[in-house]
Amino acid sequence: MKRLFLIVGFLLTCSSSFAQLKQADEDFANFKYTEAVKAYEHALKANPTKEQHIVMRLAESYRLLGDYENAEKWYAKGVAMKNTDPVNYFYYGKMLESNNKHEAAKGWFDKYIEKMPKDTRSKAYKDYSTEKVRDLLTDKERYQVFRVSVNSEYDDFSPMYYGQKIVFATNRPQGLLVSRKHSWNEMPYIDLYVSDRQDDGDLIDANPLPEFNGNWHEGPVTFSKDLKRIYFTRNSSRGNKRLTGTNSTTNLMIYTARKVTLTDGTEVWTDPESLDFNSLEYSCEHPALTADGQKIYFASDQPGGQGGMDIYVTEKTILGWSKPKNLGPNVNTSGDEAFPYISNNGELYFASNGHLGLGGLDIFMAAPTDNGFTSPVNLGYPINDVKDDFGFVLNDKEEEGYFSTNRSGGVGRDDIMRFKVLEKPEPPKEEPKLPQLEVFVYDQVTGEGLNEAVVNIFTRDGKLIDAVQTNDSGMYRTDRNAYAGELRFITSYPEYASLRKVVTMETLPPGTARINLPLSKDLGKVTKINGKAIQINPIYFDYDKANIRPDAAIELDKIVRVMKENPTMVIEVASHTDSRGNNQYNSDLSQRRAKSSREYIVSRGVSEERIFGQGYGESQLTNECEDGVDCSEDKHQLNRRTEFRIVKF
Repeated sequence: MKRLFLIVGFLLTCSSSFAQLKQADEDFANFKYTEAVKAYEHALKANPTKEQHIVMRLAESYRLLGDYENAEKWYAKGVAMKNTDPVNYFYYGKMLESNNKHEAAKGWFDKYIEKMPKDTRSKAYKDYSTEKVRDLLTDKERYQVFRVSVNSEYDDFSPMYYGQKIVFATNRPQGLLVSRKHSWNEMPYIDLYVSDRQDDGDLIDANPLPEFNGNWHEGPVTFSKDLKRIYFTRNSSRGNKRLTGTNSTTNLMIYTARKVTLTDGTEVWTDPESLDFNSLEYSCEHPALTADGQKIYFASDQPGGQGGMDIYVTEKTILGWSKPKNLGPNVNTSGDEAFPYISNNGELYFASNGHLGLGGLDIFMAAPTDNGFTSPVNLGYPINDVKDDFGFVLNDKEEEGYFSTNRSGGVGRDDIMRFKVLEKPEPPKEEPKLPQLEVFVYDQVTGEGLNEAVVNIFTRDGKLIDAVQTNDSGMYRTDRNAYAGELRFITSYPEYASLRKVVTMETLPPGTARINLPLSKDLGKVTKINGKAIQINPIYFDYDKANIRPDAAIELDKIVRVMKENPTMVIEVASHTDSRGNNQYNSDLSQRRAKSSREYIVSRGVSEERIFGQGYGESQLTNECEDGVDCSEDKHQLNRRTEFRIVKF
């Protein structure tokens, strides 16, 4: 009987320890790092066979909580264990670095480089030395930094100019009671606050920005120049409903709202809307709007990046924001790059723990080039310290600004600092490159480059001088000096309407130049929509006529059916002429052809809001048959056409 009790007691103990470890793993997977730490520390003694797993999870949890002292302790245990993941060498080095142990950190960076020589962090840290660290920690007198009065015992970070005020993110409670706490670190949820800015740059009198603070995390934020448009980070949600991806995780998204004036003169913000490129499966956060409002830089952990969080850029189009483009390995590393900011001069400032730094996150600057950005330069002390530094912004004159830090001596964990610019850092000089010509073929709706698109290049008199194909990014690059004079670029791609663009090479901007060739899907070439086969033949017109021929009516009826079956589809009616006749006459004729085609579709019950009509005259010929070129009637007929391009779906 006694043995039976011992066996039962042993089974209960095993069951309890197993459940405790399972709970710890669930907390870790759900970003509940504070709870995970407690559960792992309790489970450690009871699960000796899982010691390595628990030790590394404790190290990661403390690192993600920003507790670098405890993270160092657990990484030290982890790297001493057999078969540890090499990335732990790098993180252990970063923890030592953040705790001012740079000589010891170098040994672990060297171990990581030996194991992972092709990793971008290895390339960044191959020249790591205590001399370089001392140089970065030496005050070059480029900046003067000061603390601000608005900081609290909570996290205050990511300041952004808002006219004469500053908006920042904080997890300070809005009332006497803290009603919402985030499971990551058991701190209140992040909200947006606005503070007054004194003449000397000090920040005082912080108050909530009530229009945007809800039940989730809000911030960081960016504004348009006229302060009529806001973009900000928020948990994926709709109203009070949390939205999750397939792994039940609530990621971050970028939302926007605009300020409108009511009939009584009152200004109010519209309800926030999610940007098109957001996803429930990964995070998009930390938006930074360019001065002209045409680009947003942001951080994301979406698939296909360099690793961790990467910085992406999206451009405004007539149909919304384009598909985001990764800034590539010059800016992004296998670590994390986040908190981007674009100055009025186009310089990119961002935080990174993958480029060579002082510890934790450091702030870097990269200057714009013809092909992207220069290699980043570390801003050094006093902007950067051995802890986390991030959320850097400048005023319009780039004479002063603010940033965030968790360095020692602050009021809370993350504090806002202000600074004055005494001397801007010089970006590294790039090797001179031969001027390039970039031919970029992309989907006009999504912004995605089209692989293996064919571009035929003709002279003005119709002579074919080159035929090229784009790469998997939709780009073809060559020596700019390979072409001269007035050229015709005619592009074709399966299922897309062809495009013709006339370019005089000598009028392009100096240096590397790009020719953009946006294509739209042509209903006359698309073979399937939503899995259903369609067959629509080209629609042509008689010479100098705009009436719908019987053969064209048959094809137009097919388009009507497709649009009724797909009620979200919006199309452009793009009509063309051949080159005979003068330009103005042909422009008017093509507009009449667009009008008759559009009116036919509307008369069959399709809403006119779903159809745009545009006449292109003879500007979009599909072949070489322009003025002065002798062509057959059959070739001219190919240009007298109406195309139906999908512009939204």
